[in-house]
Amino acid sequence: MKWNGNYYEKTTLSHLGLVWYLSHDGKPCPYVYEGTGIQEMTILDINGFHKVSVGYCQCSRGPDMPEQLLLAKVFPATLLRPQTVFSIRSLKLFHMLHLTAHTNVWDFIAMMHRQTDCLDIKSLHATYQQFNFVQRQWRIIRAWRCSGRTTLENPKSAISLAIPCVSCPIPNVNLPSNWDIHPDRCQGTPPDFRPEPFRPELSLASSTLWK
Repeated sequence: MKWNGNYYEKTTLSHLGLVWYLSHDGKPCPYVYEGTGIQEMTILDINGFHKVSVGYCQCSRGPDMPEQLLLAKVFPATLLRPQTVFSIRSLKLFHMLHLTAHTNVWDFIAMMHRQTDCLDIKSLHATYQQFNFVQRQWRIIRAWRCSGRTTLENPKSAISLAIPCVSCPIPNVNLPSNWDIHPDRCQGTPPDFRPEPFRPELSLASSTLWK
């Protein structure tokens, strides 16, 4: 909000002169005005959408634009000249709301638009598509991090994202290593009268309560 002499009018951080400098510990890069220069960007945080001017690091050995944004804890909607980014806090908030309150992407973005401006929600559809794409990417990357996977070229294992089930029979975990060997007590019994050894098996079934 900005006082215009008569009343407070709604404005943006970009119009107030705020410039968010990436890298260089928040200080402007010596070459910030080279290349793309200062760009206006839309940022979604937990309190709504914000228009902010962003100054990238233009050093020859500096990180590229997406990497600078990720280091600043915002996720770009695209890797080529991003104009919209979503803070990691907003992605975590949606993830928690989705798991606990079953909030979908459309309702979450609509809530954020109305929290920013209840009268102007023209860009709701475009933001919905961008956020829906980004939150899926973020979930996958977060699952990779939790599983110990660092790069796409060097995965930890083929099933590193799978969560092991403690109820399923797994040798050397909840089954002895010699589980498939006949019990010792049956060694003196004739073969025709020997009972079948205990063989654990996994049974999978689908429930009709979930669709």
